[in-house]
Amino acid sequence: VDPVQLAVAEAAEKVLSSWGKGHQDPLLTKISSEIERLVVNFGADSLSNIKLDGAANMSLRQNGDPSTYGQVTPGEQLRLKIAAVIALIKHGYGEGIGRHPGFLLLDSPAAEEMPDGDLATMVAALLEVAKEAPMQIIVATRSTGPLVELLPEEYRLIAEGDDFVW
Repeated sequence: VDPVQLAVAEAAEKVLSSWGKGHQDPLLTKISSEIERLVVNFGADSLSNIKLDGAANMSLRQNGDPSTYGQVTPGEQLRLKIAAVIALIKHGYGEGIGRHPGFLLLDSPAAEEMPDGDLATMVAALLEVAKEAPMQIIVATRSTGPLVELLPEEYRLIAEGDDFVW
């Protein structure tokens, strides 16, 4: 390898890396704060200090103790996933970056013993992000109460009794 070409390539890699990191870290701080705010609103108030890094790793505290995504309950994992998706989409569209396809499917978000109030907060947050970003969101759930209250009739399809949705 030509030493001059290697030096140029290494210098370019260093400059590009610092540019990306310089823009990425402040945005990840905003996204992490948004995830934490949403997770608490979704009923997981034992989680705090949520930090999403550039490699999509998440660190957090649970009841003040260091923890990770894999160490929290399935219900808390669900809340973290949905909060992360909402925060990433919101900030991605707000900053004009990212490549989300504009389609989101949530299957049984209330399956992890999520109270209707937390589900309603989650659906309201999804509706809010859908106003900012061109999104089509499908939520499949047996807990229709919050959806009936939050969604206009023309935007919901509910099977009653022995009926089928499709």
